[in-house]
Amino acid sequence: MDDTGLYQSLFEDSFEPTIVVGDDDRIVVMNRAARDFPGVDLAALLEEPATDTFLEGLRSELKARGRATVEVQRTDAHGRVRYVELKGRRAIQGFVVVARDVTERRQLEDELSQLQRGELLGYQAASVAHDLNNLLSVIVCSSAALAHEVGDRAHLLDLVHEIQAATNRGAKMLRQLLSPLRRKATIRQPVNLNDAIAGMQPLLERIVGPEVELSLALGADVGEATIDRDALEHALLNLAANARDAMPRGGRLTIGTRDVSLGEEEMAGLGGQYAAIAVSDTGLGMTREVRERMFDRFFTTKGATQGTGLGLSMVRRFITESGGCVSVHSDPGQGTTLSLYLPRTRGRERASKRPRLALCPCA
Repeated sequence: MDDTGLYQSLFEDSFEPTIVVGDDDRIVVMNRAARDFPGVDLAALLEEPATDTFLEGLRSELKARGRATVEVQRTDAHGRVRYVELKGRRAIQGFVVVARDVTERRQLEDELSQLQRGELLGYQAASVAHDLNNLLSVIVCSSAALAHEVGDRAHLLDLVHEIQAATNRGAKMLRQLLSPLRRKATIRQPVNLNDAIAGMQPLLERIVGPEVELSLALGADVGEATIDRDALEHALLNLAANARDAMPRGGRLTIGTRDVSLGEEEMAGLGGQYAAIAVSDTGLGMTREVRERMFDRFFTTKGATQGTGLGLSMVRRFITESGGCVSVHSDPGQGTTLSLYLPRTRGRERASKRPRLALCPCA
């Protein structure tokens, strides 16, 4: 093989997607890696008319300085956004461009940015919570002194007791809202699901707002589950907020409980007794593509300023760490039902042997 053939072979077989572009901005040759570039047609990209600001900048920089690097964004055939880095340098005739798919890097950078924003929000929330806690402390102390002053005047004493009860509810709501910000060891204990959900009703009603009707359908004598109660409350708050966003014109949110027995075949040989929480809304529903990714970290169908994509991943983490699983039933225009299956405290020894499972096989 002569030198020319060797160079041609090295160019063609290089792992770096490489394109040679002539002075007339038309492609002279591109190697196999460039032709097989995932998701983006590099030939069509580089020969686009001079209407793309980034590509025109690449051409101008190459002609003026001999070297340039730009990053362009394109959507592939599956609707996914891909980021392509183009590095070019001047050649004897025309210029050489090396392409690199930097989609994963950009996604990691975006995730890091979201985590940093979330951390900042956490610090701000903790600061606000500290101030609110001080205000509540003043109200508690003042109401206690006021109760002593009013003596046996029943009508005034009733008002003081209402102030104290409202203050206690406010303190509890504050703890529930800030529970995900606390760094603490998980504390699991038997929890009566009906009592926990009923106790959250005032807060859930505030979360969903007046346009959404909240309905509780709590089954009789539902078994207890050994779980972290704070994590359960946080999961339900996330689900309620998602349901509210899925019903922009209002609707109904129903939270129900029941005991279920999942068979060996249904649960991959590890069936047992479960307490189920079903969260159903009459909202927009989801496509299959959204259902498949809904529990992924940072995946969201909301705008960049409206959602972090962490809420449902936290719900999944709570369920799997509790030894349970979740099933999802949803179609566009038909609403959504998420069923959370938590091993009942009775007979928990067997259920606790289950592997970490995100979706029930029966889902």
